[in-house]
Amino acid sequence: MNWDALRMIHLWLPESSDGWHQHPNGGGWVQDTATVANTVLVGEHALVYGEARVYGEALVCGKALVCGEARVSDEALVCGALSRSPLSVSGLLPWMINDAGSGLLGIGCECHRLSEWREQLPEIAKRHHAEEFVPVIRDVVLPLFDRWFAEHPDAIVVGHS
Repeated sequence: MNWDALRMIHLWLPESSDGWHQHPNGGGWVQDTATVANTVLVGEHALVYGEARVYGEALVCGKALVCGEARVSDEALVCGALSRSPLSVSGLLPWMINDAGSGLLGIGCECHRLSEWREQLPEIAKRHHAEEFVPVIRDVVLPLFDRWFAEHPDAIVVGHS
């Protein structure tokens, strides 16, 4: 997303992108005073600025703002306001299930694209000792979010690496 388009979302941004750069993983914008590791995904609508530091395999998605002296690390998920109500499901699994923005599906502490869930579901479940939940995730959750993303194309941001 170019700077002018981003300014339509974040109206307070200055006219010029001087002092900012796009993050190589996700295309979000980072102020030159902030530090974001290349392993972090910063979605194209998200901003990291001020003295913020983001490390590890964190995901900054939606219209999230990570700013001030914030520290985000490990596998943290920071999501901002979306232009529509996200889909969230509770009670089906021991963990919350939600549209994490930018085409990502969050189940508990894991957040991936649907294709990644399909390809890696057995390994993800094994890592969390949750193999018994594979059938409900595969047969109920993934088809539900397939339909959700198809009916809400604004939920998916194209061009993430």
